[in-house]
Amino acid sequence: MQPIKISDKLSVAAQPALEDIPAIAQAGFTMILNNRPDGEDAVQPSSAAEAAAASEAGLRYRDIPVAGPTITEEKVRSFQAGWPRQTARSWRTASPARAPSPSGSWAR
Repeated sequence: MQPIKISDKLSVAAQPALEDIPAIAQAGFTMILNNRPDGEDAVQPSSAAEAAAASEAGLRYRDIPVAGPTITEEKVRSFQAGWPRQTARSWRTASPARAPSPSGSWAR
């Protein structure tokens, strides 16, 4: 699993296996933002299992599931609020979050 740096505070990567989560913390990340809906793939860990593994590794965990056209402004704002690391889905969610808001991801 190779993270792709989006900014100093956000990287994206493929779905981590539960046994990869301690290494994410050891790499200096502080949070996992999961954008993958539960049950999308039969072999993916559940968000509850990821949350437990993240907590055990000392990481914060946030689950904001999105799929293609379900990326709403509300989910983008929730994503923005959560990052202080998944691939294209997180990038699509992060991209609008990086743009200036009309009124004015793993995180390090």
